Amino acid sequence: DGMHRLRCLARGLHASAVRRLDDGERRIADKLRTSLEATEVDVQDQSGGCGAQYAVSVVSERFRGLSLVQQQRLVNNVLKDEFKEIHSLRIFTKVPKKE
Repeated sequence: DGMHRLRCLARGLHASAVRRLDDGERRIADKLRTSLEATEVDVQDQSGGCGAQYAVSVVSERFRGLSLVQQQRLVNNVLKDEFKEIHSLRIFTKVPKKE
C-alpha cells in the first residue's frame, strides 16, 4: 500500500553509508550463487530495507551462449519463491571473461 512504500522510502533515505547485506539480500545472494554457480553476485535492496525492490547483478558461466532474456529467466526461476515479497526486481547478468 501507499504508506508501506512511503515508510520504505523514508528508511532508504536514512540508510547508513556503510554497505552490509541484510537478511533478504544475503538470502537472495546465496540462492543465486549456489543455483547459478555464480562467480560474482551483488544484491541491493533498493527499498531501504523493506524487501520490496531489489537490484541483482550476477556473473555466471551458465549464461554463456544464452540470450539476455534466457539469462534473466534463469535468475527469475531461481528467485521464484521470493516473488511473494518482491514487488520490483532489476536484473543485470554477465558472462565471465575468458582468461
